[in-house]
Amino acid sequence: MRLHLTLAVVALALGGGLLFRPAPASGDAASDALAAAVKAGEALWNKTYGTGSKSCAECHKTGPNAMKGSRLKSYPKFDKTLNKVVTVQQKLNQMLVDKSKGTALELGSVELNAIEAYAATLR
Repeated sequence: MRLHLTLAVVALALGGGLLFRPAPASGDAASDALAAAVKAGEALWNKTYGTGSKSCAECHKTGPNAMKGSRLKSYPKFDKTLNKVVTVQQKLNQMLVDKSKGTALELGSVELNAIEAYAATLR
């Protein structure tokens, strides 16, 4: 939870563009944990999932679906497909299941937190 709050504070403080650039190991536990999560998230973002053999990066590199960290600011929001309000992590899981034909990750899991942290760095 602390990682998510730290990321949210950084995102709000910077307000656009590159929301967070992970720093080299600083000896500060919170900064180092966030940098490690972003690095792990990048690997997961580029990993193929499920029988659809798609990675997040394949659909969200360029064009109208290009992922920008600033898009995360719009969550939670109403999702027409699910007909309910969803969080970023619920939307990420929806994509993993629907588009990649994979298995949903546990909300708040290390993996899902890492993907969210990395996505917030994209511009």
